[in-house]
Amino acid sequence: MVHSITVPCNFGVDYLHDPYYGNVDIVFADNTTMRVSSLILAWNSPTFSYLFDDLKQSSAEIKDVPREIVITFLEGLYSGDVILNNYIFREINKISHAFQTKWVSDTCKVCQDELLTFGPRLDSFFVSR
Repeated sequence: MVHSITVPCNFGVDYLHDPYYGNVDIVFADNTTMRVSSLILAWNSPTFSYLFDDLKQSSAEIKDVPREIVITFLEGLYSGDVILNNYIFREINKISHAFQTKWVSDTCKVCQDELLTFGPRLDSFFVSR
């Protein structure tokens, strides 16, 4: 039986960087790695699905964004909630477009609209769902 998963979904952020459930690596700009589940990433992103399912890659490099921001993005894919503020939303938006995570891109659009309305001093956090 094939199960239908709708994202965003809470897969459990505790499973991020889990040596047992992780089967692929994310490689950061500093060449450190984090073990992640290709299944969770593929459910959130057709780009990850293509890399891991079709091309059978065992890793993905995300080197043009700081490690901490990539981890925030991955935490969002695992938890179903992406936390944004005016300091990180542009970088998260860039990653979300590169990996075609529509629900994250949509959340970034809301953040951008709020920043245009309230100005760059807005320190509120934006959470999806």
